[in-house]
Amino acid sequence: MKIVFIINSAQNQRCIKRVNEFVKNGYDVAAYAFTRGKELRNKPNFDLQIIGCFTNDTTYKNRLRLMFQSIKKVIKLYENEEVLFYLFSLDIAMLYRLQCRRNYIYEESDLVHTYVQNKIVRNILRFIDKKIILNSALTVFTSEGFAMYHFGKETNKNSIVVPNRLTPDILNYPLIEKKGINIDKIKFGFVGAVRFKALYNLAITIIEAFPKHEFHFYGTINSNRDGDFESLDKYDNCYLHGAFQNPVDLPTIYSNVDILISTYDLIEENVKYAEPNKLYESVFFETPIVVTSGTFLANKVKKLGIGYEVDPMSKESVINFVKELSAEDIKQKILNCKKIEKKDTLNINDGLFKRLESVLSN
Repeated sequence: MKIVFIINSAQNQRCIKRVNEFVKNGYDVAAYAFTRGKELRNKPNFDLQIIGCFTNDTTYKNRLRLMFQSIKKVIKLYENEEVLFYLFSLDIAMLYRLQCRRNYIYEESDLVHTYVQNKIVRNILRFIDKKIILNSALTVFTSEGFAMYHFGKETNKNSIVVPNRLTPDILNYPLIEKKGINIDKIKFGFVGAVRFKALYNLAITIIEAFPKHEFHFYGTINSNRDGDFESLDKYDNCYLHGAFQNPVDLPTIYSNVDILISTYDLIEENVKYAEPNKLYESVFFETPIVVTSGTFLANKVKKLGIGYEVDPMSKESVINFVKELSAEDIKQKILNCKKIEKKDTLNINDGLFKRLESVLSN
């Protein structure tokens, strides 16, 4: 059976990776996506058809109208063909369900309704989200935390957790051996889209309070509304390296990072349950990770013994964390990373395709 993917953003590399997986596993696929007006950095190895374009400035009303009409056209294309739709994100799933009752797979990588300020609207969207999950042929959660958010400790029979791990292509680029840890000159690093108040607060605290340590940013600055990241370049111990290619540049980047920073704003409920791919980069590149305390991710990092938790919005918490770091403890965290099999950090999801075969055979 053909799998028809509808992607809310062609720029989302996680979605592109998922379709690539299906192609590699021999599935007949068709993929349709909306674009945010930006050029695709990495061209997919399948035919991706753009069905609509909008920017962050497009009003939600106009955006939803465009998406509704575009999804309608895709559904119509396959009205006489037996296919299984694969829907990324709540907005795509809602607009699909409004006009089609055919079977579908739903992938949830963010609890998007938690960002809505209006409590009534937020609760309505949460109800719809859960209905979409329960009525799906299969729901794919990219974090175990999302499953916990919806169902607590209960298991939902039509869902599976598939974390956003590293592309297996990373194996084509050998690890670069790091220099030994210099506890008096620790290299802290953030790898990804540079934004969030939590990151800015943690970074400025370390940069100013510990001038001998270094802070490295790898990635583009998405917004300065949460803090003037560009101004940090004036400090001698801060480095803004700019954009990089994933996975080509990752071995070089991580060879220059002693401790990986992965702190996000706890004010967003989504952050409490998310499982970012930085967790798996940390393990693969044997680099201890720092995460926001009070999150699902913090519990996982603590359980694995591969990093630290901190309140990034508290200057005192950040300063105490850095002061208490020791070479021995960092080495132990690295050792714990080494104990985890590299294959467990890769985006090889045999379990997903076994479940899918079960769905298709019913």
